[in-house]
Amino acid sequence: ALEYELKRANKEKQIRSVVRMVGASEMVDLCFIIDCTSSMHPYIAQVKTSIQKIVNNIRNTNRNLQLRLAVVAYRDIADTKRFEVLDFTTAVPTFESFVSRLAAIGGADTPEDMAGGIQKANGLSWKYPTRSVFLIADAPCHGRQYHFFDDSY
Repeated sequence: ALEYELKRANKEKQIRSVVRMVGASEMVDLCFIIDCTSSMHPYIAQVKTSIQKIVNNIRNTNRNLQLRLAVVAYRDIADTKRFEVLDFTTAVPTFESFVSRLAAIGGADTPEDMAGGIQKANGLSWKYPTRSVFLIADAPCHGRQYHFFDDSY
């Protein structure tokens, strides 16, 4: 009887652990890191539409999901408007409004400040246990070891 009770208690502990993990997986921080240089001009409208579809699909297929959304738009090192950042929010209209205002401007050489964008994303207020990033770009990061383009930095 004691052995049975110990096994049962252990199973209940395992079940509680799985339930906690499932609950934690339904708490998601989702960040979009976006190249917003002028080379993205032909694609930026579709990028915005795709982001909206991704968020809507996630929300519509995961009713219990606690979702926080963020955006880091990056350009190039010497650009005046190098970064545009929306830290995590649960307010989908705020997120959608921010995304809708993004414009593809700036950038000089082919590579862009992708590393700077990732660094900005690392500095966001990440909180939830499930953390995901979509990196959307049409050009590589700076650093000649990564590509064969002209690189001013």
